[in-house]
Amino acid sequence: MALATDTGSISGASMNDAYGSKTAAFGTAITRVVSPRAGLRAAVSGFAYTAGTTAHTLTFLTAQSETTISTEAASGQAVIALTTIPTASDGSLLAANDFVIVQHEDGSWSDYVVSSISGLNVTLTGNLSKKVLKGSRVFFMGVIADHPDRQYTIAASTTLQISGGDVRLRCATANKDNEPILAHSANATVAGTLVWLGFTYGLA
Repeated sequence: MALATDTGSISGASMNDAYGSKTAAFGTAITRVVSPRAGLRAAVSGFAYTAGTTAHTLTFLTAQSETTISTEAASGQAVIALTTIPTASDGSLLAANDFVIVQHEDGSWSDYVVSSISGLNVTLTGNLSKKVLKGSRVFFMGVIADHPDRQYTIAASTTLQISGGDVRLRCATANKDNEPILAHSANATVAGTLVWLGFTYGLA
C-alpha cells in the first residue's frame, strides 16, 4: 500500500508521516521504505520495535548512488535493466546481496535484493511487486554492513522506542535531498514487530 508521500504529489513543504505495525515470520526480513521527495531531505524521526525472545538489530540504510531503468519491466518478473551500474563513493559497484529501492509505475517504492548481475541486467531475489517504467529511479543502498552507524539493537523480549517531542530528533537522515531511507530488520530468530516508524521531510 502506498502512502500519500510515496507518490510525490505533495511538494514544497516540510511534512511528517508514519508507518504502522509490520511483522513477519522469523527468517523473513521486516522492511519499510521512507521514499524520496524532490527538494526535501528525508529523516526517520522515531520508531518502536519489539523483539521476541532473541535480540534483533534495526538498521537504516541510506543511498550510495542511483541510476534509472532502461526498459519497462512487468510486475511479477525478477529482472530489471539499468542504464548504468551504480557505484558507491568508495568505488564499489552494485553486486549480489546489495539492496536496491525501485520506483513503481504508480509512484510507490519498494526494496529488493540483488541476486546476480549480467551486463546491465540485474536479477532480483524476488519478483517485482508492481510494474516499473522506463526512466524510473533505482537507488543502490548497499548491504547491512555498509551502515554500522545507523544500527539499533533491541534486547530480547523488550520494546525499544525512540521518539522526540519534535522533528529535531533524527534516528537516521538521508545523505542528500530526494533520496530514500530503508529500515531493515533481518528478523532472523523469533519474530519481531516494527510497531511504528515515523519520518519527516525538511530542508536540512
